[in-house]
Amino acid sequence: MVSKKDISDIRRKSSKGIKWQTFSEILIRLFQLLTTIILARLLMPEDFGLITIALIFSQLAFVIFDFGFSAALIQKKETTRIHFTTTFVVYLALAFLFTMLVLLIAPFASVFFKEPLLKRILFLLSSVFILYAFSAIPTIRLTREMRFKRLSSLQLLAALAYGATAILLAWSGRGVWSFVYAVIAERFILMLLLFVFAPWKPGLRFDGKIFRELLGFGGNVMGSRFSSYINNNTPSFIIGKFLGAVQLGYFSVAYQLVEFPVQRISKNILRVLFPAFSQLQDDFGQFRELFLQTVYYLSLVIFPVFGGMLLIAPQFLHLFYGAKWNAAILPLQILTAVGFLRSFWVLSSIIFLSRGKPKIEFQINLLYMLLLIPGVYFAARMNLQAVAVFMAAGMLFILVIGQMKAFRLIELKYSSF
Repeated sequence: MVSKKDISDIRRKSSKGIKWQTFSEILIRLFQLLTTIILARLLMPEDFGLITIALIFSQLAFVIFDFGFSAALIQKKETTRIHFTTTFVVYLALAFLFTMLVLLIAPFASVFFKEPLLKRILFLLSSVFILYAFSAIPTIRLTREMRFKRLSSLQLLAALAYGATAILLAWSGRGVWSFVYAVIAERFILMLLLFVFAPWKPGLRFDGKIFRELLGFGGNVMGSRFSSYINNNTPSFIIGKFLGAVQLGYFSVAYQLVEFPVQRISKNILRVLFPAFSQLQDDFGQFRELFLQTVYYLSLVIFPVFGGMLLIAPQFLHLFYGAKWNAAILPLQILTAVGFLRSFWVLSSIIFLSRGKPKIEFQINLLYMLLLIPGVYFAARMNLQAVAVFMAAGMLFILVIGQMKAFRLIELKYSSF
């Protein structure tokens, strides 16, 4: 049982962490929105569609790359240096492996999507794996120690580097390469900042027992992330194949807008509160109290954000993106329901992870994947709106199942939620 002093300290760090994360994420959100608006003016829908296809492959590698070790290290109550050096060795090995894998896949992906530039784009994006390997451990340590002020400040600077690079290159007429070099610049700057302001001396000591221990928890987390990745990218993959890069460009812009609140608000709350909930995992009373407070304050943000997005979507896209993006209006309005539901799914994820039950989340994500792939396949034969409607209906179904299972783990009544 956690002492009252420890609980007070956890609450203080959580509150402080949420404030800093919220402040930095609002700035990042606004800057990224401004960047997207400028790029939408400078670039064409097919540029957005092409980079979306490329990121499908690179993001898949990152989902598997992590092996769920970051979550395992944060959730674990006691760690030593060898836990981190073992993870670092694994990341280095995987960086080499996935770089080679992307280089092998790139020519086939280029032929499959009938996009000659895709091969060169994937070749360049493969360089971010080694950058991730060197920045992952400092990020994990800052998160575990709940030093979110420093972490969020560094992430903000990296996001500024991304935006500045993308806009300058787009202005000079580099097209889709603006995205590619911006992604690399963001990851490189973040790596340098972490080594300066969150110093950690890398080591190559590997312990097989610790590896198996971390893999026991991380394997299910990786499985959950992999299936979640498939769920998030299946629509883009199918739209890109059957409807083409232009329609995918419309979809990607709409989906980016609804994903911003999910990634920058809901998932950052998960990042801040995951270590806090992990420390309270054996105290159901305190766990429930903190959880319900989180639900309350998240709701105060999420309801007006997505409600407002639904209402002003036509005016917003027309004013900031231009008339060439009008085809994205209706998909955006439908997808606001997906973003809203995904924001509350994050709360269930907090429970599964902090209670050491990532397998349940993996099973639910797997069920959603089995429903989503055939559903989106048939919906894409109609139009983007049909894809968006199916995604919203499927997300609602999965959310209800996930909440019922999550609430049982902390003995929380649905009426209280």
